[in-house]
Formats: sequence, structure tokens, C-alpha cells
Amino acid sequence: MHPYEFSASLRFSGPDFETELISAFLGFEPKSKHSKGAARTAPGGKLLGGVYEASYCSFLLCKRRGGDLGVFLSGELDRFEKQAANFESHIASGNKVEFFIGWYGAGNIGEVFSSLLLRRMGTLGIDMALDIYAA
Repeated sequence: MHPYEFSASLRFSGPDFETELISAFLGFEPKSKHSKGAARTAPGGKLLGGVYEASYCSFLLCKRRGGDLGVFLSGELDRFEKQAANFESHIASGNKVEFFIGWYGAGNIGEVFSSLLLRRMGTLGIDMALDIYAA
């Protein structure tokens, strides 16, 4: 396999929740956020028209870097498992949580994600979104 790089965020979305509560239990600020009913805006602040139909916040876990994605995610799960009740409450309210992964590489890249890692993600209700970028 060829080497690869990745970036990772943890994203919360759903019909209605307070982004400040997510920041409080995680202990850090989101890279981006909006609340249901707020005016839609571009990243620079320009109004786009309409309102957001759902709430959303995204927390940057790492910028583009090399390494083993599975090992990285396992370390992040170590942090988040302490907040299992908060994740469960968020999901029980009809909301979603996902790891958003940007995966960058040339040629044949890949990795095996262990059933233990996937089980840990599933226990917290964390989905995985992979965006693959060929170099």
C-alpha cells in the first residue's frame, strides 16, 4: 500500500440542539456551527438567504497529517468514551454524530479498521464519513 494522509473532524447535526452544550461536554470550541432557525451565512459571514433547518457543529480533531488512521481514531475514542452519556443523549434526541475523515493519497491506499474500533464507534453512536481525495 502507498502512504496516505488524513484530516479528521467530529460533527454533530440534528433537528434541534444547543451547540454550546456540545462544546461544554467536549471541552473545546467548534470550528464551525449554526443553530436551527438562524439565518444561513457563508463562511465569511455573507447572508445566503433562508434559515438553517437543523443545528450543526464541527470540531477539528486534526489537520492533514500522516500516520495510522485507525490508531488516531482509537485515541480519539479514548477521549470521547468518558462522555458516553452525552453522546447517547444527543443521539436519543434524533441527532447524529460522525467522524468526518478527509483521506489523501496516490495510488492504492487502504486500511483495515478493526471490529473492536468499529464496535467502539458504534457504542457511542458515531458514524464515519470518508471523503477520499486522489493526489
